Amino acid sequence: MDKLLNLELCAKYPKIFINKEGTPATTWNFECKDGWFELIDQLCESIQNYINDNPNHKIQQVRAEQIKEKYGSLRFYYSGGDELIEGMVWLAGSMSLHICEQCGAKGELRETKLGYYYTTCKLHVEQ
Repeated sequence: MDKLLNLELCAKYPKIFINKEGTPATTWNFECKDGWFELIDQLCESIQNYINDNPNHKIQQVRAEQIKEKYGSLRFYYSGGDELIEGMVWLAGSMSLHICEQCGAKGELRETKLGYYYTTCKLHVEQ
C-alpha cells in the first residue's frame, strides 16, 4: 500500500495499529494494494466506533495482526473484538471480492493460468 495511505490509516486508528512495543504504529505492513484502502478504512472506522460507543459491554480493543490479500480477497487478522466485529471483518472480506485491489473500482475474482486468484477491474486484469 502507498506510504501516505499507510500513514493515514495508522494515524486515524492508533488503537488498532499497535507495534510490538505496544505503542501506536506510525506505519504498518499492509500486504495489499491501494484499491482496498477505502474498504480497510471503513472497516477500521466501524470497528473503532462500535468499541467506543459500547463502553459498558467491555469489548476488548481490536489490534490488527496482519492485513493482506489471499486467494483474491482481503484478510484482516486481529485479536480482541467480539462476534459483531467478526461479522464486520467477514463482510469486508466478502466485499473485497468485488473491488479491484489496484484502483478500488468494481472488480471481480479472476484466476491466472498458474492457479493464483486476484480481484481486479477490467482495466487492471493484465497487470
